[in-house]
Amino acid sequence: MTILDTIVAVKRREIASLRRSAFEVINQRPHRFSEALRGRDRLSLIAEVKKASPSEGVICSDFDPVALARAYEMSGAVAISVLTDSEFFQGSMEDLKKVVLATSLPVLRKDFILDEIQIYEAAEAGAAAVLLIGAILSLAELRYLREKAESLGLEALVEVHDGKELEVALESGAKIIGINNRNLATFEVDLATTLEMIIPEDVIVVSESGIQDRRDMRRLRGVVNAVLIGTSIMKCSDVSLKIHELLYERPLLKVCGIRDLATARASDEIGMDLLGFNFVEGSSRAVSSELFQHERFRAKTVGLFMDAPIELVNQVVQSLDLDLVQLHGSETFDYCEKVNCPVIKSFFSDQAPFSGVIPLFDLPKGSLDLVQTPNFKGSFGIAGGLDSNNVQKVVGESCPLFVDVARGVETEGVIDLYKVQQFFNQIQTC
Repeated sequence: MTILDTIVAVKRREIASLRRSAFEVINQRPHRFSEALRGRDRLSLIAEVKKASPSEGVICSDFDPVALARAYEMSGAVAISVLTDSEFFQGSMEDLKKVVLATSLPVLRKDFILDEIQIYEAAEAGAAAVLLIGAILSLAELRYLREKAESLGLEALVEVHDGKELEVALESGAKIIGINNRNLATFEVDLATTLEMIIPEDVIVVSESGIQDRRDMRRLRGVVNAVLIGTSIMKCSDVSLKIHELLYERPLLKVCGIRDLATARASDEIGMDLLGFNFVEGSSRAVSSELFQHERFRAKTVGLFMDAPIELVNQVVQSLDLDLVQLHGSETFDYCEKVNCPVIKSFFSDQAPFSGVIPLFDLPKGSLDLVQTPNFKGSFGIAGGLDSNNVQKVVGESCPLFVDVARGVETEGVIDLYKVQQFFNQIQTC
């Protein structure tokens, strides 16, 4: 018996226990979901709210569907997918209801739907669409469930994995096709599943599973209308940074060691994504937190600390409303968990980073070739020895979430805005 067979068997038992009374269906503006996905000139993002999966286990220990939904909307997602399966993905209908209330985006109920009662549940909760999986439904079932969804004002994303399932989906009248790059029988993932599938131009196409970074986004651009991404976003402790990288198809830029308000404002205007302020006592780049109090920037703000008392770190986070904290000392996993915002943690290139943080690999001088080491995967940053002459090469070889520059944009120890602009220009063409 495959994993999918097991899930379906459990789902049938769940359905048997569901109430069969009248449902109060929330009136939906029709086609909200499909309208959000149209056009293949730029990839649209369906961001997924997912706590766990059979292949990954628990992905997000501090799971907050409302906070995620709001972050997704602010970061540029056009729709949100919510896992409602409880047994294998630790989701719930309550998660779906909370997300619907928290965002103006259309919401997809993602589950193993086998019966119309699950569609009534989705409609009552305010979903705009439901997922129908071709691997577990016959042609007649696909057609009936899609038509039932449409009669209630919902749309159906019909998921396929191969040519045979695609034929059945199209024959059933599917208008939105999701190509799952994951084989649900083995849970193996291959992006070529999407790239090799030929689908009529009038059908909206969504690529699902296995999309990790902007390199994958570039491969899919012009091939599909949208991507559905869950795990790679959920694994990043700041989901908005990951979405920025995916949608803009370039690494984020952080300038560190800003020591005055004028430089901070100018760097923000140039387009830097992260502004770094050093609060390490005794550092030549250290500044007082009072200097930037009550100041607001377009870019995210990052406070740099090293082995500081956790009370001090959280005090500065609160007083400056910092978006992230960057730690460069011997801070442990337990320490990082106590910081009141997402954490960037510095590691040596040969260190395996612990979970719950965004790793920053600080490369020793003259060791840029280390970006090929196995630890450089997922959402991470790179610092050390970067400047406008080498950043393109480093980014091309490692695909980081962000790059962190300090000395590389300084002249005689002071940030040089001309060099900041040069650095920014090089990243724009990565």
